Amino acid sequence: VANCTKLTSLIVGNATSGYNNSNLISLSVGSNTLLQLLDIRNCSNLTDAIDVSGCTNIQTIYASGSSISGIVLPNASALTTLQLPDTLVSLVIKNQINLKDYSSGKGLSIDGVSKIISINLYNVGFDVFALVARCLAVTNSLLTYLRLIDINGTGTAETLSKMAALRGIDENDQPMSSSSHAQITGTYNIDTLTKAQLIQFNSIFTDLNIVSSHILSTTTLNFSSSQNHDLTGSTLTYTTPSSNKGTVVYTKISDSKYTIQAHDGDVINFTYTAPNHSVLTGTFTIGKDKNNISVSDATINYTATYIPIRKIQTLEYENTSVAVVSSIVFKGVTYTANSSGVIEIRT
Repeated sequence: VANCTKLTSLIVGNATSGYNNSNLISLSVGSNTLLQLLDIRNCSNLTDAIDVSGCTNIQTIYASGSSISGIVLPNASALTTLQLPDTLVSLVIKNQINLKDYSSGKGLSIDGVSKIISINLYNVGFDVFALVARCLAVTNSLLTYLRLIDINGTGTAETLSKMAALRGIDENDQPMSSSSHAQITGTYNIDTLTKAQLIQFNSIFTDLNIVSSHILSTTTLNFSSSQNHDLTGSTLTYTTPSSNKGTVVYTKISDSKYTIQAHDGDVINFTYTAPNHSVLTGTFTIGKDKNNISVSDATINYTATYIPIRKIQTLEYENTSVAVVSSIVFKGVTYTANSSGVIEIRT
């Protein structure tokens, strides 16, 4: 159909349930500047990438259910609907500002992203970072190459960290060296991230403006036993004054190590408990060490006092008979003896 230069619509597919056109194995539409609609839905044996780069007035492309590996689009057009199959290997879209997120039958939709290896996007109207996050969320994701130019959007620190592990694509759509990072420019909005993450991301994505409303510092709390006893089963609780900025991220790394992330200057009151140890309470300020000296990320060490076991043999004498005492009250607490009359008290 490359020579059908007055063609405005080309429909060889269908969305009807059960429909399958297995006869179509190749398609060339040439540089048809009047073509506005292309429908190749459920053409299961159509496997090559489709080139519509010369169809500068293309508006709608239906390709779901086909087996194409990619699609070559015009560098700019009035494209508003692009439906792609789960066989997609590469996605390159540039200057398609009218292509929005999928809604009411229009916009960009992709049946599946598990086979996508490369993404190259520039100046588009849909949520790019949501699409990349979807690809990276796939188990054993194949996404390896990434180039996002002048993209503004919102995402998470986790997604940005995963993007940092990807390789770049140059301006000619060619993969860059294995030592390269994903090429991303524009603005990336994150609700919460740590100072350490911000420093790391800025060193990798030098042309990306990373904006966060909550940039947190990390304080690491290390606990030890005064007599090197086990701290298994420990818990840490905390309270914060109302004057704090509000966001606190608490993580138990182990029974002897906890991290708390919050804004610089926020005060944290904590209570640490471990079996057979005295309750430990303390207060620290985020962004400062134990000596109240300002640091980026602080590590503070605490020692919980071990409470030894004291065994008391209890006997009760009455005339010439001796009996085992079943319990005693010590400092308002009732302790029960074993069958030999031994009571264990930690004090």
